[in-house]
Amino acid sequence: DTFLFFGFLVLRLDRNLLHTLHTRAINVNTASSAYARDLIRTNLERENNQEEVKQLWRTLTNRQRQVSFLIFQGLTYQEIGDKLYLSRRTIRGYARDLMKLFGVRGKLNLRAVLALLPEEYLNIRVDVDSLT
Repeated sequence: DTFLFFGFLVLRLDRNLLHTLHTRAINVNTASSAYARDLIRTNLERENNQEEVKQLWRTLTNRQRQVSFLIFQGLTYQEIGDKLYLSRRTIRGYARDLMKLFGVRGKLNLRAVLALLPEEYLNIRVDVDSLT
């Protein structure tokens, strides 16, 4: 599993370590720790639900998958819009719908959920040829 913790990318932590990090993050009262708590909580809640995330992924349209992939890659809404020839506002709408579907708030949490998907799910072509 991959997620951000205090701005650092954390890879493949076991459940006990995630629980320890979550407990420590709860004890710190900063905006950063709120982000970390939210990300860790999302990771813990979704850890055993990879199949659910995969099922939700299968319901997405090609465009939703493209937007998801680009959000996962860390692009801004403007950068995604430029790449897909859509407005920033349209991309925000897609992102809002995706967050609602996956049951998360914020792009970072969406990225954490998407990180639960196997790599082949996120192997998407995002170019002019794949837009049709």
